Amino acid sequence: MPIDLKCLCKLCGIKLYRLDGEGIDAMFLHIPPSPPTITYNANSLNVRCRFSIAHELGHYVLKHKPISFSELFNGDLGRDARQEREANIFAAKLLMPKIMLAREAHKYTLQELTCRYVVSMQAIEIRLKELGLVCKPE
Repeated sequence: MPIDLKCLCKLCGIKLYRLDGEGIDAMFLHIPPSPPTITYNANSLNVRCRFSIAHELGHYVLKHKPISFSELFNGDLGRDARQEREANIFAAKLLMPKIMLAREAHKYTLQELTCRYVVSMQAIEIRLKELGLVCKPE
């Protein structure tokens, strides 16, 4: 069963908002005294939304600096490459936990795994390779 990101955000005290737009997949904002917020592009595929939300949740959990008010309105959204990699790793581990994937990889095809974990084909392929796992052939 895939992780419920909406519930997880709620447990962390993060407000989750859908945006209809183009250009930005998601962003983590915190402008006190308002609660931390993750906004995501509702026009993206569901698997993309899930990875983007998990990525932004990674910024929060890893205590990365959120996008500031001035960065948001000045269009200066340049992010630290190390923090972006860390957030991607966090998202992959959250959405495709090593223990579960190790138990299931050989039982399911690549396509079945993408459905089980609600992730993209690219995400599951990268995660399997990182863990040295092989899935059931098509």
